[in-house]
Amino acid sequence: VSGNHTRGTNADGGGLSSFGAVTLVQTTVSGNWTEASGASAGGVAIGPSAAATITRSTIANNRVVNSLTQGGGIVSFGGTLRLDGAIVAANSAAANPDLLSLSTIYADWTLIEESGVPVVGAGNKIGMSASLLPLANSPPET
Repeated sequence: VSGNHTRGTNADGGGLSSFGAVTLVQTTVSGNWTEASGASAGGVAIGPSAAATITRSTIANNRVVNSLTQGGGIVSFGGTLRLDGAIVAANSAAANPDLLSLSTIYADWTLIEESGVPVVGAGNKIGMSASLLPLANSPPET
């Protein structure tokens, strides 16, 4: 999911916005953005009653274009967020650039560069750079 954007008041989720159940497995959400007053989540927005599971996926290089907004990578507006073996890093926003949630985040074996909330789970790396390179169109190896 790459190169998408939203624009307008409260236009959340430049890459993906979910108000129901959503599961991402081995997915990259990168290079998306949102811009406007009150907009959040350049990458993934999770609604108040939604349930999101993100497994072995990368949420990176997404952004929010506004000096007053938060959550460039993932924002959960109170819904359930579960991360397993994910990377959430190198996103940008005025505050909490990678991850912001109004509820508890459950994660195992996940790297989160900057989290605006506590994360519950085992084997996580919080506050560590993922040292990611930009997306590239690489040919398969033969």
